[in-house]
Amino acid sequence: MQLTLDISSQAEKFLSKRSGKELRQLSEKIDQLCGNPFPGDATNVSGYASFKKVDQGEFRIIYGVETEALKILIVERRNDDEVYKVLRRMFK
Repeated sequence: MQLTLDISSQAEKFLSKRSGKELRQLSEKIDQLCGNPFPGDATNVSGYASFKKVDQGEFRIIYGVETEALKILIVERRNDDEVYKVLRRMFK
């Protein structure tokens, strides 16, 4: 089953600044998540049980799965402090 894709404005903005290999790799990973939202490399986000995280190269993707949609919340460099700071700001 292929989930529909819902990308947050933060993730969209981050992706719009990528090009070439980085954008292609991130796009491929997001497409894979739409087909299989629970791959073996996905882990729970500490403190946010309904969200998962996966890494793609030097990037981290934070996402959730709703009824028939994959919601991409955050795409950011793999720096946990920064990723969690962005996540906290989204849920203030």
